[in-house]
Amino acid sequence: HFLYYYLPYLLKQILNKSKKETMVTAMDYYDNLRKDGGSFIPIYNSSNHVGRNMHRLNLTEGDNDFIILCNIPIFLRYTSEDKTQDVSNVAYAGSAGAMLAMYHWNNGNGVIVKDIEGMNNKCPLRFTTEITDTYASPITPVRTFTDMITRDPGDVVNPQPFAVIGALYS
Repeated sequence: HFLYYYLPYLLKQILNKSKKETMVTAMDYYDNLRKDGGSFIPIYNSSNHVGRNMHRLNLTEGDNDFIILCNIPIFLRYTSEDKTQDVSNVAYAGSAGAMLAMYHWNNGNGVIVKDIEGMNNKCPLRFTTEITDTYASPITPVRTFTDMITRDPGDVVNPQPFAVIGALYS
């Protein structure tokens, strides 16, 4: 319960103390870019399946200025299996932390993890996410994840997972 009550205060303090912040995008910027589809090119080699879950967007003419979107879904328990009990305090803190980490990576903000300072200028990977309530059941996340990994590799709007974040148990 500590994180549930303390996390908003802590985040506000950290962000207010950061003098070097260079926030170049909103929290949902890359999610919206992905949902728009745009001119993304799937990075896919059908002979070995490399890149089936990554999509490239050329920002300018040529091959040197581009980003690669990677989707990382989050599976956490927000409600009970019968959907009558709210158990979301830990899930909200966990998803907020994961989303903040992705946001800092996407923007090269090293206010918490110094090693990612300026990473957005060195690495083309940008992370997007989608959140699934597991309803304290193994069935919901397994079905949802199965649907995700069988998506069309060329689908930018609904991409296959690049990695997964989730609870130790539902």
